[in-house]
Amino acid sequence: MERIRKTSLSVVFVVVAVFLIYASLQIELKGADYVVSPRAVPLGLSLTMAVLAAWILALDWLRGEPRGKRLTLRGVGAMAGFLAIVLGYVLMMGVVNFHVLTFLFLVVAFYFFGVRSPVRMLGTAGGLVAAEYLIFEYGFLVVFP
Repeated sequence: MERIRKTSLSVVFVVVAVFLIYASLQIELKGADYVVSPRAVPLGLSLTMAVLAAWILALDWLRGEPRGKRLTLRGVGAMAGFLAIVLGYVLMMGVVNFHVLTFLFLVVAFYFFGVRSPVRMLGTAGGLVAAEYLIFEYGFLVVFP
């Protein structure tokens, strides 16, 4: 089951990384050159995430499936559930404030992956959104939708 979970997560990470690469290419350069620009960090992180996830996926595929391990409905359900959360996040971007939506996305994702402590869920999600806001709005002067 561990290998199936790892492969499923690698596929999800590849899909999310491709979306993040596309989204980071939409960030305005605001007169900066391509290397030192508001899109440098998001593009670099998403490219790194895509390469690492694809590498892990390729290694899993080349190793083959160990004896006795089969893809189960639970594994497919976990992958489909997380993809549904990500799809809902993307579809709601035009309707809900970005920071509020990101906070809600993180809370739902933490709950989906088994975090049950409200303090950990809300605190971590709030901390990540606050860090994202400070880094991008004040550090890179990127205005989110």
